[in-house]
Amino acid sequence: GAEDRAIAGALTGDVERIASVFDAAARAAQLRANGIATTPMLRAAIGTDAATLTDLATSEMVFTAGPGESLEVFRISNGKPVSLLRIPKSAAALPPLSGRDTRFRSDGLGVTLATGTPITGYREGLAGGIVIAAPVDLAAVRRALDEHTAGASLIGLGSELALVDHRTGGAGSPIELTIPSMGAWTAGAAKLLVTPRRAPGLSWAGPARYMAGGLAALLLVGFAMSVRRRPETQPQLSPPHVS
Repeated sequence: GAEDRAIAGALTGDVERIASVFDAAARAAQLRANGIATTPMLRAAIGTDAATLTDLATSEMVFTAGPGESLEVFRISNGKPVSLLRIPKSAAALPPLSGRDTRFRSDGLGVTLATGTPITGYREGLAGGIVIAAPVDLAAVRRALDEHTAGASLIGLGSELALVDHRTGGAGSPIELTIPSMGAWTAGAAKLLVTPRRAPGLSWAGPARYMAGGLAALLLVGFAMSVRRRPETQPQLSPPHVS
């Protein structure tokens, strides 16, 4: 019906909105990582040690982390990554990523992306990589889902992340929707588990439809019975006139 089509259209927009938010966050992080990885000072220092990179980060301000961000610089030695620098130092260790990979992870409280970019040293055979981790802002997604869902959560990215949790009646059955991949990232097993919220103004439509059908049937039966009970009348002939 029209209500189901409206709900389907809204949910399709929801998964596309999530994919767009992830894609924008991935592109922003990739641009930032590329800008740091191509810094001449970093390319020259990738073959040194952790102390040199720490001094470079402190004095030259090449490495800066925004609110909630963290970054880590690796040197590739004999095919194995060795961590040289982590900012801030108190941040959790980041996974070394091959090439220009981007991954999303949920801890049940929020979603964090990690994107990697290779660093090419000035000497042959010298290489490294930088990984930047940043939180993903899902405020706009939560607001959109809150308008027409009774419950919604992200699954397939680690711990389930609740986006909407009204716990109200008038809801439909839970639906799993696959989040599409886009240019700057791969969705993998990411899905939106959503419970649609039925419009309260249309909750009477189903019972009213059945009541209308029943009333029509009763009227039809009553009309048929009244026809059968109607007495048959014959036309009265007037007596002949005698002069």
